[in-house]
Amino acid sequence: TKHLKKLMEEKKAEVEKEEEESESEEEVGGPVNRFAMLNMGDEEEERSATEEEEVQKEEKEENTAKKKKKNNKKNKKKANQKKKVEEDPIDMAKKEEDDDFNDEEIDSPISLSQLTEACESAENLFKFDSKMIDPMVELRKAIGKAFRMEGRTQETVRGQARKSRYVVTKHWPLFKKCGLWMEIALKRDAVTYFKFVHGTEYRNIEKLMRMGELTHNPEMVNEAFMVNPYHLNSLLIRANTAFMQEDVSVAMELLCMGIYGTECASHANFNLSSWNHRLDYNQFENRAIFLILHRYIFFLERRRSYNTALNYAKLLFSLDPVKDPVGTMLLIDSLALKGRQYEWLNRVYEQGKTWKNLHLLPNWQYSIALAAFHTQDESADEKLLHALTAFPSVFVAIANVIQLDFDAATASRRALTPAYTALEPSCVQLLSTLYARQTEQLWKNPAVLAWTEKIVSSIGPNYGSRKMDEEAKDKRLSRFAAIPPQIKRCLFLSDIPLQESTTLTDPFPPKQSKCDYDRELSDAGSAVAQESVLLRFLHSLYPDFNEGEGIADGLARAMEGAREWARGALGGGEGGGGEEEVELEIEEEEGH
Repeated sequence: TKHLKKLMEEKKAEVEKEEEESESEEEVGGPVNRFAMLNMGDEEEERSATEEEEVQKEEKEENTAKKKKKNNKKNKKKANQKKKVEEDPIDMAKKEEDDDFNDEEIDSPISLSQLTEACESAENLFKFDSKMIDPMVELRKAIGKAFRMEGRTQETVRGQARKSRYVVTKHWPLFKKCGLWMEIALKRDAVTYFKFVHGTEYRNIEKLMRMGELTHNPEMVNEAFMVNPYHLNSLLIRANTAFMQEDVSVAMELLCMGIYGTECASHANFNLSSWNHRLDYNQFENRAIFLILHRYIFFLERRRSYNTALNYAKLLFSLDPVKDPVGTMLLIDSLALKGRQYEWLNRVYEQGKTWKNLHLLPNWQYSIALAAFHTQDESADEKLLHALTAFPSVFVAIANVIQLDFDAATASRRALTPAYTALEPSCVQLLSTLYARQTEQLWKNPAVLAWTEKIVSSIGPNYGSRKMDEEAKDKRLSRFAAIPPQIKRCLFLSDIPLQESTTLTDPFPPKQSKCDYDRELSDAGSAVAQESVLLRFLHSLYPDFNEGEGIADGLARAMEGAREWARGALGGGEGGGGEEEVELEIEEEEGH
């Protein structure tokens, strides 16, 4: 393109120069034409002049056509930039990719049909925007210019810049090859499945961290982090510890380090944001990135960076959109509502009804009704009525969270009583609790409250006893009889208390789990359990037993103490020896 531009400029300069020469010739030739009889062959000169003028006109027309073509392209780009605020960022990302195509491909009818299908496909809807990765930018837009941007620039360490497409990097250690890499696992049609691989060094660190997590020993986790600052599960545990200490900024930075480490260890052909590049959650080595992204979205939501959290939710969902192993669809609707992405939410719902059954989830029923209300859609009342009929316990959970007091007429309705909601399946109750916490601020809006109360009062006093209510209840009992593991993981990672206990680095592992650490951890766990039983036994025999001296030495000391106690109790042989030894022991303890 540079050479073409240079050639065009040179050609244009030549044309302008020829025009100036022709104009000067015409000016000079004006008076000379008065003595045309003195000039010979004047007709031939006129013919050549007319031919030159025709050539110049043709060249001018070509140049003007090319200029118009360039201006049209520039105007299109400017118009696209102006529409960025109004259009969806996912559509803009797709349009930027379309601009890189050749003109022949865009003009062909096949490519146009493919582009129109892609605009409405799930791949386009869940396109990750690499420009929307900094939560501080969103906070600045929300708060104003007074907000100071801190830590936005990418810092340089030892002359090397940390560059990432997925996180804002800071003063982090250099990433070194430490036994973590990626391989191609499977190719199926246009989709390629990848998997992470743990080398010997990384496996040793993983064992150390896992033992620290099982024994609740944070020192072992810190030791694993010191050996490898980009060990994913250690970063996940340390981030959770920082969050429990109310240090959200440190927790988010640790998780960003995990995302950056994943990016550095990825395969050369792997693109984390590509729709056709997937990771199988059944592979244990792949689970860390799912868990890190899920917790990072949770922290971003706490920091009120809703659009940034929605962007990362798209990235998390694209890793495995078929199984959705960590229940991203239970979070993404509330993030879209908080980020005011109502049109995008409606498009996802319309397409997700066919291949994700979104119309069967309670959170989507209420979110679609709320989005219709904010967009002043006439179907908002009907959608909320349908949601209240299908899942009345969700509205009860929302009312409890926002501390909404029903009037006597509304409280007397059967579907809103505590006895009715207590009979709901446990899965529906947990999902209602999760959705109520996520959308608490949205339902506190006075306009939304007035609208909801109007719809509830219009149902009538027999709400919960109608035939349609009984049919909806039977459907809930059959569909939500058990809690799927995807929902359990989402609830656990969202800090919803559950009756079952699990670990943060591997919550509710799938039945088809492919984990080489299971046998080793089970053997180590049984050894720890046996050791704990022996320790309790030794403490009962010998209260002064020190765990650091070892079980064998402690058992020998305990048995020797038992023998001495038996001699003293029986008064045998050296009767006074036992008393003297007891006195010595007491003196040693007092001196100590």
